[in-house]
Amino acid sequence: MMFRLYHAKNLREVSFASSEEISALFHLGDNYEFVGYIDAANLEEVYMKTQNIDEAWTSKIEASQLSLSKRAGCRSTSMGDVILDDDSSEYAVASFGFDNITSTRVAKS
Repeated sequence: MMFRLYHAKNLREVSFASSEEISALFHLGDNYEFVGYIDAANLEEVYMKTQNIDEAWTSKIEASQLSLSKRAGCRSTSMGDVILDDDSSEYAVASFGFDNITSTRVAKS
């Protein structure tokens, strides 16, 4: 399965935010940046593949799957970052697991 990964531009703002707050910030448009497509079986594998442990995780991902600005490397995926699955369901990385934020989408007026 191919997942889309978005990193928060300001981790302090989202690290301990509620699901509703993360959803609102994600949909405002300028608070997250697209990192790339991650081929994984599930959300947990996306998280594990995007950790800088022994080396930059971006060196293990095919370059064509990463946004141009991230090919040189980037931070590990953290609490408050957002992952979208094939069905465009949205998940925020939580302190334990993932929160589905798809249903918390705030309607734009």
